[in-house]
Amino acid sequence: MPTRRASQSASVSTIISAAEQQGLLFDGELGPPSAGEATGSSDGVWSIRSLVPRAALSLFLGEERPCVMTSDALGLGDDSYWVIGYQVADTQHRFVLPLVGAQVAEMLESVSSKGIVLQLRADGIETQHHARLDVSRELAAALRAKHTHDTSPATVLPAMLLTTAGLLRPQSLRPAHGTPIPKNVSVTGVLPLDVWS
Repeated sequence: MPTRRASQSASVSTIISAAEQQGLLFDGELGPPSAGEATGSSDGVWSIRSLVPRAALSLFLGEERPCVMTSDALGLGDDSYWVIGYQVADTQHRFVLPLVGAQVAEMLESVSSKGIVLQLRADGIETQHHARLDVSRELAAALRAKHTHDTSPATVLPAMLLTTAGLLRPQSLRPAHGTPIPKNVSVTGVLPLDVWS
């Protein structure tokens, strides 16, 4: 008889696999301040770079008003993440960054004063979209409080897959005030370099 953990793993695997096949799941990169030149900013701002679905990028590029962003520190058991949602109409792209390692700790030291930049692009579209996210001191403090230096892949990767699978459900992230729950959701998992080294 399968255990609860085995059936949960099978469910997560099914969700992740389906999202990959539908083009809804992406790998992102946390870029240090030196990479901020591409944003037109010379003030040492960190960035998250990712591909997004073509339809989502087209919406983001075509929106005249600023897109709605939500940002929160999310804790699941012993694991904590910074989750950012970027939304136009009923389409939202979500970023999930595990709060682990030295690279993330360094980024968290400057994020409350400088924010972070999202650099979005899509296959087949030449134009990139840059969006700056300001981070309140309260949120920055919450992110720092949840940070850990444990970057063991055996710990980080399974928890990251579980969190990503959950974020693929539209209702799993509270929308910004006055914004509808999105119908179209895609997710970028941003693994810090420390996890791979």
